[in-house]
Amino acid sequence: MKSFFSSYKRIILFFVIFILAILRICAFEYGLSSDAKKINEGQYKTVVCKVRTVPSSSNGSTTFIAQVKKGLPIKSAVFVKIKNLPANEVSLGDTVKLRAKVTLPKGPLNKGGYDFKGYLKSQRAVAVLTCNMIECSVIKKSALSSIYAMRTRITEDIFLNFAEPEAALINALVTGSKDKMPPLQKENFRRAGVYHIIAVSGLHLGLLLMFLLASVGSIKIKSPIRKLVTFVITFVAGMFLMVFTGFGISVQRAAFMALFLCCAGIVSRDYSPMTGLFCVLGIVIFTEPGAYCDPSCQLSFGATFGILLCAPLLKKIPFKNKLLRAVSESVIISVGSSVATLPFIIYHFGSVSLVAVVSNLIVIMIVPLLLLLCYVFSIVTLVSPTIATFVVANVLAPIARAVNIITEIMASPKFSYVPLSLTTFAIILAECIGIIAVCKLKKKLFVYILAGVFLVANAGFISYNIFNDEVTVSFLRVGQGDCTIIHSGDGSTFMIDCGSETDFSIGSSEIKPYLEGMGVNTVDAVFLTHYHTDHISGLGYLIESGVVESIVLPKREPDKKELKNAEDILRKALSANIPVYYAASGDYITFKDKHKFEIIHPEANLSCDGNNSSMAICYSYDGSKVLFMGDNESKGQLLFAKNLMNCDIIKLAHHGGKSITSDNVYKHTKPMYSIVSCGVDNKYGHPHEDTLKAFEKTKILRTDTADDAIVFTLKGGKVKER
Repeated sequence: MKSFFSSYKRIILFFVIFILAILRICAFEYGLSSDAKKINEGQYKTVVCKVRTVPSSSNGSTTFIAQVKKGLPIKSAVFVKIKNLPANEVSLGDTVKLRAKVTLPKGPLNKGGYDFKGYLKSQRAVAVLTCNMIECSVIKKSALSSIYAMRTRITEDIFLNFAEPEAALINALVTGSKDKMPPLQKENFRRAGVYHIIAVSGLHLGLLLMFLLASVGSIKIKSPIRKLVTFVITFVAGMFLMVFTGFGISVQRAAFMALFLCCAGIVSRDYSPMTGLFCVLGIVIFTEPGAYCDPSCQLSFGATFGILLCAPLLKKIPFKNKLLRAVSESVIISVGSSVATLPFIIYHFGSVSLVAVVSNLIVIMIVPLLLLLCYVFSIVTLVSPTIATFVVANVLAPIARAVNIITEIMASPKFSYVPLSLTTFAIILAECIGIIAVCKLKKKLFVYILAGVFLVANAGFISYNIFNDEVTVSFLRVGQGDCTIIHSGDGSTFMIDCGSETDFSIGSSEIKPYLEGMGVNTVDAVFLTHYHTDHISGLGYLIESGVVESIVLPKREPDKKELKNAEDILRKALSANIPVYYAASGDYITFKDKHKFEIIHPEANLSCDGNNSSMAICYSYDGSKVLFMGDNESKGQLLFAKNLMNCDIIKLAHHGGKSITSDNVYKHTKPMYSIVSCGVDNKYGHPHEDTLKAFEKTKILRTDTADDAIVFTLKGGKVKER
């Protein structure tokens, strides 16, 4: 029995950790579900809670995760949103008292959209508390507040001494916060496959430990004492980095694995990195059970697992030349981590970087020096005169700029970032397994049969993708607003409006994730019917993320209410070198001779209010027609009634609002389907009963009552609802 446990102790350990982790996750899920049932939505409660994450600030609000101490009958954490409160007023570990509205989090509006409920689940949070600054007070400051005051000062000095792109990168490397990074900059790091360098992890801790241990390396200390000193330094450095960066999962993994290595040295036992990794995973799951669905946890442990699997290959590198050996090691490590994290990246982001290995080879040579200088700058800015800060900043700035330029170059080619679904990934994996099986089989008959099956399957798969002429038209759920995405099998993608009045982060939370889920990197043209917020609010983020190829606007002067939004659009388009076109009634815009957009309203330079001079567009493809009515009310609809034509689908004007011309519009268009895009329980009462009655002979579909985006396929002149 003893020999059995000795022989299989690691397998037994992995099995025990796995079973305990499953039990812990089940208990966590049950507790979260039970707590959700105890929440009465819409009530105002006085709640005392302790801040669990570093507060972040965006759109005039400060947010953080907090553990409830009094006021709610739950054991789970909550997400707190305080309007008009500066982020530096609250620190991790503070105890705060709130008079807040309690709500339950919502999942994504559309498939692939930002899952706010899932994010809160990963943080062990079950409810949302919302209040104003005057309804919040800090009743007990954290003992760690001085550390976060120091962190705030470092962040302020970083943005004072560097241009924004370099400051955002340096701040992310030092503090782990990416809140201040522009969307396009983060997108470039992701497309280039080097996003991991801006997530504080083992590289950061390793560099910090190397510096600290080198400082005491020259001191003569006996071996047992030296091991203990190494453990203490590792513990202190790991704890400081965890606290300073807000207890990120990747930092926890690196710190615990380093401590396990030190402990093995103290007790003179062999250290198995793989065993250490699984033990740390067990610790993380027990302390933070929601981490199993956290992308950062999956990517951090997945990358480390891949590197450890490839570790034996490092010993087999034949090169003696130091440079060739270093390059070979970097390639093996990069490939190992990339392959291991591929399923998670595809699942969460729907794409994969083809230049990750090359990007990592280049960037990883610069990052250690960049990190070291970042830490030097942080120390200097806290303790030294301004002149010293200025000197270090001038050395650091060009290096940070170089990293930004490299990632921008590597992310720029369209082939560098390929959309990939889990289904496609499974097909590729099956292909690889099939090829290996064919190579391994000895009987020729089986080889011929298997090879034949693969040839037929591949021919069918390739033919389907090459000759696929299907178009999908997706009416997204965006709350009170409008957004339609038209995507063709030939790779063309178009968008009609992209905004929301009720969700100002609609571009990042719903539209871009939906595009990624479709495997779309860029949109050929965004048609904006007019300049109201509920039709354009997502455009800014899409421009900053490098998604938009061109913009089409109505050929008229914006009215006073639209002027600011119109100026913002033109400024952002100009800064991103995006061409802007203007269209009026009678214009035809054609893409690839198949996708035709006919503008039926407004006439050029029409003097009318924003709603009634919004573009009405008819999209035609292979005999099918979809009519987009914009926000035209009765006045606007009367102006272009003579231009209306039969169509298969109509997106009703002004979110289905009341119009005296609805009967007339129906007689001229006679659609099979009528779409209403509006928010749940919206304050305008959309859609109006009279409008619905006018189109009652059609099948009416509404985004406020749908469970997902409303999707149609157009093919061979036929329209099919998905």
